[in-house]
Amino acid sequence: MVGHGAGGHRGRAPGPRSLLRAGEVRWSALAVLVALIATWLLPSAAQATGENRLHNGDFQEEAAGWWGLGVSEGAVIDDGWACLLLGSDATFGNYSGFPIDDGEQHHLGFTVSGTSEGGQLQVIVQVDGRDDASDLVATFEVAEDAQRHDVTFVGEHTTGTASNNRLVFHNDGADQVEVCISEVTLLGAAEQTSGDTDERDTTGEAGSMDDEADDTTTDDAHSGPARPRLHVNQVGYLADGPRFATLVFAPGEGPDEGVPWELRNGDGAVVADGLTEPRGFDPSAGFDTHVLDLSDAEVAGQGLTLVANGHTSHPFTISGTLYRDLRRDALRIYYSQRSGIEIDDDLKPGYGRPAGHTAAFGGDQINQGDLEVPCLPNEGAVDHQGTSQAGGFDHYGPDGWDCPEGYTRDVAGGWYDAGDHGKYVVNSGISVWQLLNAYERDLHYGRGDGAGMLDDTLAIPESGNGVPDLLDEVRWNLEWMLSMQVPDGTTMGLAGDEVDAGGLVHHKLHDVAWTGLDTFPHEDPMPRYLHRPSTAATLNLAAVAAQGARLYEAFDADFAEDLRQAAVAAWDAAEAHPDLYAPDTNVLDSNPGGGPYDDDDVSDEFYWAAAQLWLTTGEDRYLDALAASDHHAARWDAVVAFDWQEVAAAGRLDLALFGQDLPDHDEVVRWVLEGADRYLDVQAAQPFGHPYGTEHYEWGSTHHVINNAVVLAVAHDLSGEQVYRDGAIQAMDYVLGRNAVGNSYVTGYGTRYSQHMHSRWYAHSVSDRMPPPPPGKVAGGANSGIQDPVAQANLQGCAPQACYIDDIGSWSTNETTINWNASLAWLAAWIDDVGGEPGEPSEATTSEASGDAADAVAEDMGASEGAGARAAWLLAVGAVVAAVVGGLVWWRSGRKDADPVAGEG
Repeated sequence: MVGHGAGGHRGRAPGPRSLLRAGEVRWSALAVLVALIATWLLPSAAQATGENRLHNGDFQEEAAGWWGLGVSEGAVIDDGWACLLLGSDATFGNYSGFPIDDGEQHHLGFTVSGTSEGGQLQVIVQVDGRDDASDLVATFEVAEDAQRHDVTFVGEHTTGTASNNRLVFHNDGADQVEVCISEVTLLGAAEQTSGDTDERDTTGEAGSMDDEADDTTTDDAHSGPARPRLHVNQVGYLADGPRFATLVFAPGEGPDEGVPWELRNGDGAVVADGLTEPRGFDPSAGFDTHVLDLSDAEVAGQGLTLVANGHTSHPFTISGTLYRDLRRDALRIYYSQRSGIEIDDDLKPGYGRPAGHTAAFGGDQINQGDLEVPCLPNEGAVDHQGTSQAGGFDHYGPDGWDCPEGYTRDVAGGWYDAGDHGKYVVNSGISVWQLLNAYERDLHYGRGDGAGMLDDTLAIPESGNGVPDLLDEVRWNLEWMLSMQVPDGTTMGLAGDEVDAGGLVHHKLHDVAWTGLDTFPHEDPMPRYLHRPSTAATLNLAAVAAQGARLYEAFDADFAEDLRQAAVAAWDAAEAHPDLYAPDTNVLDSNPGGGPYDDDDVSDEFYWAAAQLWLTTGEDRYLDALAASDHHAARWDAVVAFDWQEVAAAGRLDLALFGQDLPDHDEVVRWVLEGADRYLDVQAAQPFGHPYGTEHYEWGSTHHVINNAVVLAVAHDLSGEQVYRDGAIQAMDYVLGRNAVGNSYVTGYGTRYSQHMHSRWYAHSVSDRMPPPPPGKVAGGANSGIQDPVAQANLQGCAPQACYIDDIGSWSTNETTINWNASLAWLAAWIDDVGGEPGEPSEATTSEASGDAADAVAEDMGASEGAGARAAWLLAVGAVVAAVVGGLVWWRSGRKDADPVAGEG
């Protein structure tokens, strides 16, 4: 990561040698003045013409927008200069994103000084995050005296996503280059002729408003149609549910009195009207707000719009079967996430691909598979290019883990976790639990028709086998989780002791180093390794295997028994090794190749596993564990109900729903209702109607909103109270467009929806050979940590709820994961059950609806130029920048895999 320092320059011109090696700055003020005068006297495009297209090209905002790979000790930023030491093949670049005009001349200028031990520096303008589409590759010498370089180039490649354009300084062949860089400017034809500023619009700027537009807020190249100031659920509202919208104003411009609103049908006729309710300034969104309540309007249909204060909303529908397709599409994404199986294009049109990771470990071939996979070597490993990578000693310490010689596991199958090719037990665990919970909840509390929970509903290979498709899909991942369990009698060195590790579960499996965008699973060139077992992973298997044992019993008694035995063995192993914690490998390894899912408090995992084992077996030892847990009677005051790292609520909810024989069942139900009441209070205070109120929007905030709504939904199931039903239904409005950025976070749903999600193979944004994200995928959403370069370049100063950009490079706001989609699938299924009309599904079949949505996604995204052969150094950038920009906040903000790579950050 690019570091920051303080001080002045020393010598005739900035000299990084003493700056970087001594770690301190003692340059004289006179030298600074001389260097600056020299810069002023040299030709400078920035002085001669218009506004710089590069954000922070003068380093006045420290290192904002700049990122480095192989930058020893970071870069010292001082008085407009960035001084750094570039190792062999290292890079330092501006990742702020900038427009490039096809066929137009551009002018690049920069001032540089330094020393080089052999080799030269290159400056490269990379278009659309693609190293096969560079509009400029120029080589220049480095001298100790500050020199101004000015080059021109013509934009020859159509840029699909401006924020993916990169400017990179690359050490081309030298052992190392000590360099200081200043006044980096990029001008297009418009700036060179007129000096006009480059007005780059961004999705989600805090409170951004287009005051010249009649009915839209600021738009950008990433997000499709413009954002009306009337923010609605762009899919629509239930005929018998709550119906609210939010009207936004620039800060200080919202009137104190209500303004008239009208609801109009598809023909433009007014079918209902009323007055808005002023709600004042919303600091989470950066807007003054008014709320519209159209719940009493007795109207249904498609193409409805709201009009207020001269602004018109996106169209929406009012219907009782509104969520029938979404519940299916949200579940159908798991088939295309499968590892170890060919994805049939007939079943998932547009998403067919060969099986990924099916070969045995080793060799030089790509697609090294998940068969006979060894443990991560303690002394380190090498990637597919022979570059050394960190090993077990780096991750777990010298006594942390000793894997038996010759030990391997066949661990093919399962679901790829997110935008990378890794598979992680703990995120699989919470995902499996929530999907199985949706099925079990439907059995006990559903309306009886089983819509979406039956066989032959998801268009998967197992459809038609007499087993509910949801159970078939989940089994694909459950069997993989079973394969990650250490066999009985296996001796391992753990924490310095030789122990029987049987029953423990390996924490994760992934590449030894990061891969880049535009990589299908079967094209993955990296070797893959097992990582050390952890107590958290072991308890995740104990919980979901026990849960699965009672649900698969009716369809496959042998499989159910296998699950039960695995759950008991995992519980026993976790009790024997209660503090085998997963470390944060992102701070231990510069290029880990996968996320850590670190956790040093597993008391909640013990509670969750005990709850599932008691529900399945009824044994007293698990009941005793529940009673002894601090989580059992704890007050429900969490900002976030549950997530992969906080799973106590997963136990509480199942005990409340299905544990009627629990001695204190009434108390457990009361705790759930108290938690729901808390989220109702939070929801009432939010002008956008979502049960998530916090000063800092966490990683994956969209699914936090949903999971809090799940508590409301369960409270309705338990109590029958309408207020909980309405609260859970209204929360979905936020997900589908009634939010600060006026964006539906679900692909294919709404008018303006997320299209450029962060993924290696749903990467149509950077390569037209890749498909777009499939319909029904949910984006992580607002994240006020803005950890990736695209977000940092575009969202500085954003209000928390507005910290989102629909860009494939924004892994901190726009990634997708299997656990986030599990939340969406659960809530969509629940709303369809409590609000939908029994009987036939909507007119389009699941496959037809999905295919139409996929076509719409591809059409909206447009065609980007195909990717060609990758240059080796940019592949290295793609593999390692993840670690450079990763860190503790990154993973503990709610997600592990927001991995920056070339074109991704």
